[in-house]
Amino acid sequence: MERRIIKIAILVVLLMLSVTNIVNALGLTATLTPSSTNVEKDTEFIVTLKLTNMDIGTSQGFSSVEGTLSYDTSIFETIGQSSFNKLNNWNPTYDAESKKLKLTSSIATKTDTSVCQITFKTKSDIKQTAGKATTGTIKFENITASSDVADAKVSSVSTTITIGSAENINANINANTNSSQISVNSNENQVSYINNVNTTEEDMPNTGSEDTAFVLLAAVVAIGIVFYVKYEKLNNDINR
Repeated sequence: MERRIIKIAILVVLLMLSVTNIVNALGLTATLTPSSTNVEKDTEFIVTLKLTNMDIGTSQGFSSVEGTLSYDTSIFETIGQSSFNKLNNWNPTYDAESKKLKLTSSIATKTDTSVCQITFKTKSDIKQTAGKATTGTIKFENITASSDVADAKVSSVSTTITIGSAENINANINANTNSSQISVNSNENQVSYINNVNTTEEDMPNTGSEDTAFVLLAAVVAIGIVFYVKYEKLNNDINR
């Protein structure tokens, strides 16, 4: 009886450690933060890539991150290796053709860290429509972070840049508001419609991580139960 209790206790501890690593890995987050969200034509700006929630219970932390860094080529000039500046001992390597970005560090980290800065430049010949904001999007997708224990998938992130100063954008839209009005039923009821000037994926709520954690937890528990049943059956066969 005591041996069975010990085996169950060991199994529970192993399951708890596995679930802890899974849940923490799901919390790993990347962010793209621009120096300004409103940029004039033919102007440089900087985007900082940062990783947060990097602790997945490992002894060393993460030392490698890679993914695909893409951007609107009709809005931004082409970037290359010279567009990247390393931060906090993280070295970026970028392939302009495949748009693959890899960052490595000789010192693994478990703390929130800015890993690189990227210099972008808006084109001088961007076509703009009166009454509408022109935007360009920068995305970091298909992200994988590697640690001394396991790899972790990271959710895709993006940031949106609006072309022109905030004052010019508002003046442009306000000057064309009359063309965006809709009359309903009579003069007593009028609705004004104005196009949204800036939407980023960071403003949208993140969903799915909690459900994924529960699914993974259920899978780990199921595997543990199957393993325990087979282990008990093997013990019984041996003791016969």
